[in-house]
Amino acid sequence: VSMESNGKGVDLAGRRLPFESGEIDFGEPGTNGQHSFYQLIHQGRVIPCEFIGTVKSQQSVYLKGEVVSNHDELMCNFFAQADALANGKTPVELRAENVPDHLIPINPSQATGLR
Repeated sequence: VSMESNGKGVDLAGRRLPFESGEIDFGEPGTNGQHSFYQLIHQGRVIPCEFIGTVKSQQSVYLKGEVVSNHDELMCNFFAQADALANGKTPVELRAENVPDHLIPINPSQATGLR
């Protein structure tokens, strides 16, 4: 059961749940995990996790005219997710990207990875 961006803290009627919810499915390659578990982790819950990547693909695919394989692209996503969780962005960086103030935590401890 993979979760999509459908309100991890509300029931089907949109009412706030009296408990934390959101299953976490591990084991997706690269971007397939974005809307299942990476998004949940980035939303600020403390979830111990390990990122495990493979150095060499069993079957890398190179598209005509591309200099990197599909495996290389997935590994870029792998490193970017871990980097974003570890380092995040400062409020100044977020404002420079036109993130609305109401989405920028006042206290850095309110967001996972916020420097």
